Amino acid sequence: MSDAEVDRYLTHNTDWHTLQGDRTADDVREGIALIRSRGWALNLEAITRGLGSLGTVVHDGAGLAVCAISVAGLEHHYAEPHLQTTAAAVMAAAEEISRRIG
Repeated sequence: MSDAEVDRYLTHNTDWHTLQGDRTADDVREGIALIRSRGWALNLEAITRGLGSLGTVVHDGAGLAVCAISVAGLEHHYAEPHLQTTAAAVMAAAEEISRRIG
């Protein structure tokens, strides 16, 4: 999503409740900036206690986002040293899917 698309979404959607508490539009923007910088999203116990997930975007041949993939598991599996290994594996899988769909 472009920054303009994010802003439009945030204008019309204002309730972000997680197990860690309510989030503001600025919290969402900061989260998106972090995801964009590292290339993957990490969700730790945001919806279900004890569970986490890590995901990334799959692109088509034109570079457009067409879908996403993620893995989920027990929250403690997303701590170091496993976090970087899991992130690299998920990103490699997304890159392979992107290559195949061209």
